[in-house]
Amino acid sequence: TASFNTTTLTSNSTLTVKASSSARIRNTYMYVFAVSKSTYYQLKINLNITKTTPTSSFQIDANPNTITLIQGSSSSSTINVVPMNGFNGAVSFSATGLPNGVTGSFSSSLLTLTATNNATIGKATLTITGTSGSLTEVTNISLIVSPQLLSPSFTLTTNPNNLTIIQGNSGTTNINIAKLNGFNGIVTFTVN
Repeated sequence: TASFNTTTLTSNSTLTVKASSSARIRNTYMYVFAVSKSTYYQLKINLNITKTTPTSSFQIDANPNTITLIQGSSSSSTINVVPMNGFNGAVSFSATGLPNGVTGSFSSSLLTLTATNNATIGKATLTITGTSGSLTEVTNISLIVSPQLLSPSFTLTTNPNNLTIIQGNSGTTNINIAKLNGFNGIVTFTVN
C-alpha cells in the first residue's frame, strides 16, 4: 500500500510504501502521478521487496531431558543453547517445578538436581528458562523421584525365645533367618 502525508500541497510530500508480510519477494516499480491545472508529471520509483530481516535469537534443549533421581542422590543435565540468526549473547538459566525435597543449581549450562532422603516420590515436569536480555526460551525436563534403594540384609528370630534348662540337661531353640531386600549371603553364628 502507498499513502501520502498530504495529497494537495505547494511544496514537498512524504510517500509511505508498506509491504505486507505476505508480499511477493521481487524487484518491481511504481509510478507517482502529479497534476496541477494543465501540468502533468509522472515519476517512476523502483521497489525492491525483500525477505523479513530475521531477528537473532536462540533455542534451548536439555540433555538428558528425562532424569530418574533416587532419594538421597544427585543427577545432572546439560542445557544446550542453539544460536539462531547470528545470536551470540550470554544466556542465564533458572528452573521451576521442582518437587519438595529436590533442589536445582546451575554451573554455567550444567543443571545439578539433588534429592534429600525424604524428597517427594513421583513424577514432575521441570521448566527450564533461558534468558538473554529481552529474549526468553523454555524447555522441559521430565523428573522421576524414586525411593532409596535398600541394602540387602537380614533379621533373626528365635522359637522359642525363652529357654528353661534343668541342671545337667540341655535345651534347644530354632534360629530363623528372615532375608530382606534380596539378601542371599551366608550367616555365621556365635554365642556370647
